[in-house]
Amino acid sequence: GRTALALAAVCGHLKTVELLIGVQGVDTQCFNSKGRSPLIAASLEGHVQVLDAVQLLLGVDGIDVNASHWQDGTALAQASIQGHIDIVKLLLQQEDIDVNSSQSKEGSALMQAAYGGQKDVVELLLQ
Repeated sequence: GRTALALAAVCGHLKTVELLIGVQGVDTQCFNSKGRSPLIAASLEGHVQVLDAVQLLLGVDGIDVNASHWQDGTALAQASIQGHIDIVKLLLQQEDIDVNSSQSKEGSALMQAAYGGQKDVVELLLQ
């Protein structure tokens, strides 16, 4: 199943995300039954509310922007293959982002964007 935080982030319910990340003891890195962190799960989506939820998650102390799922890779890789360029831009602004991470069977964010035919994302990642 999904965690409450991941579900709220995926659905773009900002007030719920804010509430949950403010609760002491909530694990913001908790992986769901599919092996995805809330950040990875939210990065699969592309609507504006999810972008705001991703931004909130990135502001949490200790959030690992490079957390990886064995099959899907990182949040950056997921946003890249889906063509969610605004989420890609937001993730690229993170100081500790590893653009070349290829911790999944699908390869790096660049490889996934190319595979997904996401020309604009490919160009952005090559800059």
